[in-house]
Amino acid sequence: MTAPEGSPAADLFVYPCYFHTGAGVHLLIIMPEIQLVLVIRHDTDGEWVDPGDPAQMHLISMIVNARVDCR
Repeated sequence: MTAPEGSPAADLFVYPCYFHTGAGVHLLIIMPEIQLVLVIRHDTDGEWVDPGDPAQMHLISMIVNARVDCR
């Protein structure tokens, strides 16, 4: 899926991006503007607990901020 500038998903991820989800919690995000590719995976082989959107979005935010700060 694409998240063009000004879209709700781009606002959520901070930058325009391409993203795909799989198995409910796995996530691939490509942010060309800051040259960043994120792959977030969770162990779903056994019993697992969904980390929830706030926890995952906080992790994404920390990674994006770290990438932007070091540019």
